Amino acid sequence: MDYLSENFKRFLLSTTAMLLGSVLFFGGVAPVLANDVVFGLSDGSEPEIGLLKDKSSIKGKKGKYIDISLSKQTLTLYKDGKPAGSYVISSGKKSMATPKGNFKIYNKAKRAWSDEYGLYMPYWMAFTPSGSHGIHELPEWPSGYKEGAGHLGIPVSHGCVRLGVGAAKKVYDWAPIGTPVIIH
Repeated sequence: MDYLSENFKRFLLSTTAMLLGSVLFFGGVAPVLANDVVFGLSDGSEPEIGLLKDKSSIKGKKGKYIDISLSKQTLTLYKDGKPAGSYVISSGKKSMATPKGNFKIYNKAKRAWSDEYGLYMPYWMAFTPSGSHGIHELPEWPSGYKEGAGHLGIPVSHGCVRLGVGAAKKVYDWAPIGTPVIIH
């Protein structure tokens, strides 16, 4: 009975999440799909709906992955289940939260430009399929001014995961496209 109940719950949650995603998509807000049935909203609304795979299902496995703790404001690199580096981050502020769930690195650019904010995002690594959220170095204005060094450890970004100068390059060089990203 427990097996049937658990599978039925998963089915209901999956169906609900898919329907909600369709409504949101056709309503003008693009959903962000991670593994399983997790949707995040690119408009800064609550970014977690549906089922999340247990992060322990990835931890301990062979290969590389990135673990981001929003409560601790840290990003930790893992290789074959062992820590390979840990860095202080600045994630999304409450009104523009960083989405939680299991993602992966979709694309990378050494010096990405944000038309929306008019600044560079060095060592950009998108972790949502839409490319609306990524891991990157402190934002850089066209003048060369780096924003937010004093904000590391505090959630103040617009939903991205910011890393300090030096740390972002290390993570960028370490993580190939396809690297799993766990955000909790």
